[in-house]
Amino acid sequence: MDARGVVMFTKTMDTPPALVLIAVVAVLLLGLAVGLRNRQQNKARQLLAKAQQETIEREARLNEAASHLTLAAEGTQDGLWHWDLKANTFWFSSGWETLLGFEKGELSKDPEEWLSRVHPGYRAELQARITAHLQGETDQFRYEHRMRRKDGSYFWVSARATATRDNSGEALGLAGSHSDITALIPVERQLLDAAFHDKLTGLPNRHFFMGRLDTAVEQKRQEGNGARLFAVMFLDLDRFKTINDTFGHQVGDQLLTCVARRLQNCVGPSDMVARLGGDEFVILLDCVQDAQEALLVGARISDALASPFEILDGAEVMSGASIGIALSYERFDATEDLVRLADLAMYHSKTQRKGRPELFHERMKAQPTKSSSRQSELTRALKQKEFRLHYQPYFDIQSGRILGVEALIRWQSENLLLSPSDFIPLAEETGLIHDIGDWVLQTACAQSSAWQRAGLPPIQIAVNVSAKQLQEADFAQRVVDVLHETRLAPRWLNLELTESALMDTYEKAPGTLERLDTFGIGTSIDDFGTGYSSLNYLRRFNFQTLKMDRCFVSDISTNKKAAVIVKGLISLAHNLGISVIAEGVESHDQLRLLTAENCDQVQGFLTGRPIAPEQMSRLLRSANVKEHNAHGARRVRTLVQDHSEAGPIIQLGAMVDEYRDSMEPGRESKAGSIVTLVEG
Repeated sequence: MDARGVVMFTKTMDTPPALVLIAVVAVLLLGLAVGLRNRQQNKARQLLAKAQQETIEREARLNEAASHLTLAAEGTQDGLWHWDLKANTFWFSSGWETLLGFEKGELSKDPEEWLSRVHPGYRAELQARITAHLQGETDQFRYEHRMRRKDGSYFWVSARATATRDNSGEALGLAGSHSDITALIPVERQLLDAAFHDKLTGLPNRHFFMGRLDTAVEQKRQEGNGARLFAVMFLDLDRFKTINDTFGHQVGDQLLTCVARRLQNCVGPSDMVARLGGDEFVILLDCVQDAQEALLVGARISDALASPFEILDGAEVMSGASIGIALSYERFDATEDLVRLADLAMYHSKTQRKGRPELFHERMKAQPTKSSSRQSELTRALKQKEFRLHYQPYFDIQSGRILGVEALIRWQSENLLLSPSDFIPLAEETGLIHDIGDWVLQTACAQSSAWQRAGLPPIQIAVNVSAKQLQEADFAQRVVDVLHETRLAPRWLNLELTESALMDTYEKAPGTLERLDTFGIGTSIDDFGTGYSSLNYLRRFNFQTLKMDRCFVSDISTNKKAAVIVKGLISLAHNLGISVIAEGVESHDQLRLLTAENCDQVQGFLTGRPIAPEQMSRLLRSANVKEHNAHGARRVRTLVQDHSEAGPIIQLGAMVDEYRDSMEPGRESKAGSIVTLVEG
């Protein structure tokens, strides 16, 4: 090898050429191997450096994410926690300590910090639900219960958690949160009470009664021939319409309340008295020995209702009731059929004018009933165009502008103008609601389009939709077809759906509502708060408007609980991006309180009664003139400010009264952009 490190071979006579060649090749291969190893080492060092850099960056991102999660955990009002089942340790956020009234660091990491603070009445159920979730019986643990604070007081929490599991499915831990729901409990109970009870009498309503009857029927089916006998009574008050028309609705309402009390006094604690609506009541006799016992209870009720009722100013009225009874041994397919059989017996009692309860017999099915007679009249009314639409305006609560009108159907039957409550339930029961609903939609859209073509300002028109219509597979397309035929843009139509309609069509409604939303047609949830799972509907469906039921509005000025509910509902809707219309506004106090709670719109007798199309045309034309007259608008604003410093809507009632008193029947008000009619 020379000084440069190059291997030198000296050929001698003793070295064969083949060996020299082999040595050269070996040296070359060695050099290649060394070079390859060096390159691999360099590449390995580069990969290691890259991996180390990525690890550093990943740790930085994890630390940043952990920091964000920590900030979120500290910032939320909910208490976050994690229960390590293997180590039996309990981690919690500072928000969890705050919920319980403790300072940071006061509590230990023992799971008993939670479990021992649960109210004794809820511990067993809590443990059962946790166990069920850990065993994989539920997807998520959820439970609402009461917990004890540091000061010894109890508050309501909503607990939610999900188990962490290994590859075999065994639970390793439980991660969840606690939310303080104390303020929501009274509102929830009020909503639940309103959903299942009649506001006027306090009795269970139709939904509550049918649920209880469903349970009784199911029990009967499970028990078979040995099932206990129960009975359904159907009551219809005598002379109620005459009393109501003669003495007024206040006396009619008082009579219904008195009837409810007497009915409750005539039955046992396990029986149920409910009001179906109007002057109709139903009773479930939970257990009777035989038909004779049911007739005896019916006779007792008949005697109780035959006694005079004392009304206002000490005056007395006489009513009485027709009573039909159906026993659980009758043949029926659905629960509603048993109520229908009792209704048939009641009708037989009324037509025979016996004044005593009547027991259902099969022969009654062949006899004509009040319902079948009214059904024929409804069919005739549709053919002879006896239905009418009246329109009731709703106003923006700040500006006082008319934002829209609700189309309300009326039946011009001979000399009587019947309201929807007199015939819509029967129309739904008989299926005529499909034809009547189509007529309402067509007529309302055509009228709105005609107003626009006449140069009146475009306003939204609201049309009520029944559960039966929602169940139609092509309903959304039919609505679009009507809009096309009447040349009305979709944005000017709003379909109002009651909670009961959504309950009855829960499976089919989502698809229909999504199609309507795709077409740009607005939807509102009507009578909000009177049905069950109201909040779930707001979460699931894309409603633009929430119409707060009149039962909440009617006594907000005298009932603190009602005022709290109204405030909560408005706040809830606004947080969801939904505007609120208060229905049934009839007093200045209601108007003032709704304004203070930032309600968006109002509708009711105080601001405008339902009126005929021609009257509404004049109303809209009057409003249009004033909206486009700058001098007039300034004059209106001045009048508003002079009337009240609280804002435009506060003076609405006063303005309405002021102009109403100075108007002749049928003429339009001149009260600025808020206008009304005396009659309608």
